[in-house]
Amino acid sequence: MGPKKSFKDLITETTIDDIEENNATKYINLLKDKIVINQFPLKIKIIITSEFTTPMAFGRIESHYSHPVEVVLTQNNLSTFYNNLLDKFKAWVDKFQERGSGFDFDGIKSVKVKLYKYEYQRASSYIPLQFKSSNIINVQNKKDNKCFLWSILASLFPANKDKQRVTKYKEYENEINMKGIEYPVSIKDIPKVEKQNNLSINVFALEDQTNKQSLHPVYISNVESKNVIDLLYIESNENTHYCLIKDLNSFMCDKNRNKSFICRNCLQGFQREETLIKHKKKICYDNEHCKTIMPKPGKNILKFNNHHFKNRLPFVIYCDFEAYNIPMQSCTPDPNKSYIKPISKQEINSYGKYRGAACQSCNTKEGKATKLIPVFFHNGSNYDFHFLIEELMKYEDEYNKVKLLSKNSENYISIDYGSNYKKLRFLDSYRFMLKGLSDIAKSMDEFPILEKEFKEIKLELLTDVDMLQMFEKGIRGGFSGVLGPRHVKAFNKYTSNYDKDYRIIDEHEKKECLEKIKGRKKLK
Repeated sequence: MGPKKSFKDLITETTIDDIEENNATKYINLLKDKIVINQFPLKIKIIITSEFTTPMAFGRIESHYSHPVEVVLTQNNLSTFYNNLLDKFKAWVDKFQERGSGFDFDGIKSVKVKLYKYEYQRASSYIPLQFKSSNIINVQNKKDNKCFLWSILASLFPANKDKQRVTKYKEYENEINMKGIEYPVSIKDIPKVEKQNNLSINVFALEDQTNKQSLHPVYISNVESKNVIDLLYIESNENTHYCLIKDLNSFMCDKNRNKSFICRNCLQGFQREETLIKHKKKICYDNEHCKTIMPKPGKNILKFNNHHFKNRLPFVIYCDFEAYNIPMQSCTPDPNKSYIKPISKQEINSYGKYRGAACQSCNTKEGKATKLIPVFFHNGSNYDFHFLIEELMKYEDEYNKVKLLSKNSENYISIDYGSNYKKLRFLDSYRFMLKGLSDIAKSMDEFPILEKEFKEIKLELLTDVDMLQMFEKGIRGGFSGVLGPRHVKAFNKYTSNYDKDYRIIDEHEKKECLEKIKGRKKLK
């Protein structure tokens, strides 16, 4: 089991944002040369910030893909790591685009790379427990590092008294095949121990070493065996240690000593063993082991309270270009050939009006909160944007870029000008209106939707772990089907008319059966 990541384990943290490449595969290939690794083994954490676009309103959003931490043991494992990164990132992009929001992948903006130290941590010598429990056997191996072996033997060959003494298990030491296993035993070696001894071994750890209710699964076996052994993994300073959990159900009793049947995979408790068996077979064991914490009934209502965290756009600009036609003089074309003769050109004839500045306090607050200022032109896609692009391109430089989102070379959906930190986004207000300006102006007396805002919105959260895992797995309950003229009746062990030796047929099926019987008689 690897140690928890901390600041002292961090080797380097780098943000890479200078790769100009929209293709994800080529970007990852270029990324390899940017990541400098000087030591192995280590852990690598990658966070990719991508941009997606849509023809809708503020049609560019950033989304972050967080790649799971992976252990890279040698230089030769790096190519496998990058291939895995690319495959999972592409799968994430595909899933994001399939949500129905209309967003398309536009490119990777930046990549954050975190490199951590990695050392195999092995449970070794005795550590006293920081809480009392009659369901824990903590073998006091103060002179060796075989706590894993003694805990296994304490389960298979239980002692009548002095269960914490190593001497109670010495005579059974060779009963367990530990060939090829190095002491102290690492978590990664447990599957080999299980295979060599036909055992099912589960390991749990404590987030809070003083609180047994903070238990969470670390390793859950997928081996079916009559010998199921639960181990507790504890740590103190730089030392770690295995203990035996005699009875997980009793160990996880609440303060009122109410015993329940515990699912090892999610640590949820059930009142009946039959319910636990159904939970494990149908839902839970298809998922990764993880302690599931559900909200309690009555406290499962989620509503928006942090209004100060709203993503605000306090500034907006409305513009319009007016132009007049200027006659153009041109040569007389050849009448024997087809031609286009320019007769006039349009020149912008618009003026801006400065209406005054906000106070210093407002400028400071709003300026820090605003990275994007929308600029609206009515029917800008078909008219104003053509003048605008020509001028913006003159002011493009290393920091301020012009980025277009267009349907074709003549029709522009939006234009971005600026950097990642401050930018203007030019949008066409005509795209958001179903009617003309005059009709819309007449309907602006009341704002019923705006008045409601977030005040009445509440979400009821699930409180049942089976319901949560059912949705995660994609199982849907209920009855569906195209039945035509058939009439359906419930007939199962929960109905009053149930008889396992019979089955009910409806009138339509009965009629079909009778017709078949009559047909056979006619043939005879």
